Amino acid sequence: METGDGKEEMPDRVCLNCHQRDMIEFYEVTDVPVHTCVMLSTRAEALRFPRGDIVLGFCEECGFISNVAFNPDLIDYSKSYEDQQSFSSTFNAFAQDMANRLID
Repeated sequence: METGDGKEEMPDRVCLNCHQRDMIEFYEVTDVPVHTCVMLSTRAEALRFPRGDIVLGFCEECGFISNVAFNPDLIDYSKSYEDQQSFSSTFNAFAQDMANRLID
């Protein structure tokens, strides 16, 4: 349902922060891998990997933004999930800079 300004209202979408209805969709990308930190052994395994949609909704009541198309059934934090970034010199520089800014 359009709001008149080109944005789409989603009356069935409830804000997870303040529980208001009618979040406004402002960004969508479909058919994306549900994890970005999973180590897969083969190309075939990667091609079969679960995919989902990202539909960002904005709550005009409290300003909260969330993926209103999030499907928790697609998420699987198994032993193949690897989110360790401490071996990256770029990430370590980012983390050190952020810590220094917070201390300052």
